[in-house]
Amino acid sequence: MNFKEKMQEMGYVVIPEAIEKEEIEIIRNFYKETSNINNLSTLLPTDILKNTEVFHAILNDKSVTVIKEIFGKSFSLFPNFTIRESVYIPWHNDAYFLSDEVINLYAPLQFMQCAIYLQDNDPEYGGGITLIPFSHRLNQTTVKKMLNTPQAYEKVIMSKAGDLILWDNRITHRSTYPDKAPDNTKLALQWTVSASKQHNELYLQYLRDRAQHSMHVSDYLPKSPKPYFADMPNVRYPDSFHQDSLKIMKTQNIHFIGL
Repeated sequence: MNFKEKMQEMGYVVIPEAIEKEEIEIIRNFYKETSNINNLSTLLPTDILKNTEVFHAILNDKSVTVIKEIFGKSFSLFPNFTIRESVYIPWHNDAYFLSDEVINLYAPLQFMQCAIYLQDNDPEYGGGITLIPFSHRLNQTTVKKMLNTPQAYEKVIMSKAGDLILWDNRITHRSTYPDKAPDNTKLALQWTVSASKQHNELYLQYLRDRAQHSMHVSDYLPKSPKPYFADMPNVRYPDSFHQDSLKIMKTQNIHFIGL
């Protein structure tokens, strides 16, 4: 079964070792330095663009190749790339704000969430993603019933440092909570990709609204992501991007959709 088939059936795929150990250390050190300066646990998109080594982890050949294979064509980035620390979000879905045409159980995949985890994750120490496989192909009523006893359906995705996890944004998922205090900072480099040619404005409007309104379960957590959403309009193409980044995006045929 190839990555596209796995995504269609399960709603997620794991790509081992998307980035190398040296890159992991660079990104972790960048997060620590930047977070100490701005006192944010969700870094700003403009922060990410300041360091080409960090931003280029999103553009690495292995990840881009798999994303293109799943979509069957080139894709677009939104201005919501970030590094997040120890953000534990309850059960939720990242697509219900979209139109029925997009979240229809039989609709083709339009949006994927992407996360490269920067440490090993497991059920004991948490840090990764737990999801309900196949839930991207179930209606909301069925999923809500399943969430009455989620332990009967959930799957904890075991991931190693540097692994990339991609998931259909219609799948129901949550953060993997730790049972024990982790011995290192839990970090993830996260972004969203789109294959859509007609539904991106819905997603962009959602990103705009998140800066002003509480619309997602994470908006009610102690560490508010609102500064992160408020920063997204500051990402301007091509002015905000390093010339090396622009060359990679052009070569890889990766598009950017700004606010």
